[in-house]
This record gives sequence, structure tokens and C-alpha cells, in this order.
Amino acid sequence: MNCGAGIGVIGCGRSTRRPPRGLSVRLTKYAVTLTEAERARLRTLVGRGTAPARMLTRARILLKADQGEGGAAWADAAIAGALDIHPTTVARVRRQCVEEGLAAALERKRPDRVYERALDGAAEARLVTVGMRRLGAALIELGAHVGAAPDAPAPPAPLADPDPVR
Repeated sequence: MNCGAGIGVIGCGRSTRRPPRGLSVRLTKYAVTLTEAERARLRTLVGRGTAPARMLTRARILLKADQGEGGAAWADAAIAGALDIHPTTVARVRRQCVEEGLAAALERKRPDRVYERALDGAAEARLVTVGMRRLGAALIELGAHVGAAPDAPAPPAPLADPDPVR
């Protein structure tokens, strides 16, 4: 991507795009205002480029959405176009930063739900064993001798399943 293309890619130089005269801050419900330290942290994060892609994208969103002194103050649609993401993503990151803080906006949200295990370790092992026995029996019934030479004797008949699954 050409840095001089005028789309204001973070990391390729400082954006000079500002809101129109007389309007110092965009009118938005979730106005992101970063301190100089937060801005420096985000620039360092993006500049290194070693963080997960989602985190880098969110850092770029926050740098462009920053309405504080020295911030870019871009509109959501402009940010979405520059970063090739959906405007709803920009709004969601803005909201999360304002409501939960910078760290929460950068990190991936972990699922809230907890799944209860259907089987414990012993029951899972039993299920696998029974399944393998049944698979072996089905292969024998079909006459498939996996890995056997053509002149090898037929395998013995399967043992009765001592503990069938009901």
C-alpha cells in the first residue's frame, strides 16, 4: 500500500485530517479521548506489528477515533474505509473503549458462557473403547482386512461386547 495515497494509514506518518472549523470534537455518543501516554503506547504497538492482527486493527481504530488534543478525530465511516473494516466494528471498539477502558478495547473478549461436560474422563474412555470395538466388528463383517496381506488368514471372530452402550 502506498503511504502517500492520502488515506492516512497509521504507521506511515501523522494524519493531518481534522474536523471542520468551529467543530472541535465530533458529535458522537462515545467520544474516544486518549492521553499522550496511551497514544504513544498504541503507536508503539502498531509500529512493532508483532501483536495479534485483531489487536493491531483495534489500536489503529482508536488512534484514528481519538478526539483528544493531537488526535486524528476521524469519522467512523472514514476509519472503516481506511482500515477496510465495517463501520459497526469501529462503533463497537469506540463504545468498548469508553465503557470498559483501553485495555478491554484492545483485548479479545472471552466467551461468557460455560459449557458443562457431558462425560467425565472414564466415561469418555469407555465410549471410545466401545466405538472402536464396534468399528472393528463392522470392518470384519464387511470383509475388510486393513493392512493384511492377500494370502493372510482371516482375523478371529469379534468378541461379544461385554458392556454395550444403551
